[in-house]
Amino acid sequence: MRERERGINADAQGQLYERLAAQRQAILEAWLARTADTYPRQTAPLLREQRDPFRNPVGQVLREGLSALLDVLLGEGDLEAAAPALDRVVRLRAVQDFTPGEAVGFLFLLKGIIREILGTPGDAGGPRDPLEAVEDRIDRLVLLGFDRYAACREQMAEIRVHEAQRRLFVLERMHAGGALPATEPK
Repeated sequence: MRERERGINADAQGQLYERLAAQRQAILEAWLARTADTYPRQTAPLLREQRDPFRNPVGQVLREGLSALLDVLLGEGDLEAAAPALDRVVRLRAVQDFTPGEAVGFLFLLKGIIREILGTPGDAGGPRDPLEAVEDRIDRLVLLGFDRYAACREQMAEIRVHEAQRRLFVLERMHAGGALPATEPK
């Protein structure tokens, strides 16, 4: 549901999005830096500074993903448009053994960055704070991120099960002297 449909002052909302768009690069750079800081201390500088996608594929995924997420967030469209970018970043973090909270926690970092850059405590004086609407969109992205994380972890578990079945099949085959066992893995 769009924020304007939820009772937010359209002028205040439009002004806020204009201010955010004007500060887009500063927001993105701060978000990338803080997200990189969620990695081990020796990895964070590489993620922030190395721009070669072949030497730093994780940094490239973060750069492209966060940029696309910010574009969707600052737009008025449906947040489902963020699904591909969100999926790439969350999938990356899921296979890096982040906990679910850590895997999607980078989205929460954006709230503080936006408040710092705008220099506002959040009181716009309208019927509903326009900044609260942006934060609501971030919260919805977090929920989508948890969904993506869960799906990725489920897929990884299925891969492990299939790999274990395959190994068992090979061991049974070797034990039988090369003859095929009665059951084959799916």
